Amino acid sequence: MKIALSTINPVMVLDKSKKPWEMNGNKGVVYTAVCHKKVDDEVQVEKVRITEDVYNVIEPMREYHFYATVDVKNSRMEVYYAYPATGEGNPKNSNAEKPSAPVDDKEPANTSKASTASK
Repeated sequence: MKIALSTINPVMVLDKSKKPWEMNGNKGVVYTAVCHKKVDDEVQVEKVRITEDVYNVIEPMREYHFYATVDVKNSRMEVYYAYPATGEGNPKNSNAEKPSAPVDDKEPANTSKASTASK
């Protein structure tokens, strides 16, 4: 089961990376973003998985809001959509529709998916 979620406050993207991998004859690329958030005196720096589309859109040292899914089975989060905290592409500041979570063809469709996406 996957749960869709979104950030409430913007997150600073410090850097991004793509790393090819190969294991047991399988190959792929892992895309990540290093993100920073400071609340009062507490600083949080996290590395999060992102899709190739998000990798191509985000730029280091800018603030973004993220839409992501969390796979409950393996506790893996992946960001599938990012938009700048201000300006173009922000669904909160335009008539653009909020993106829907990507469909995973490996799992059967479930119409009772919980969503924690905020408005």
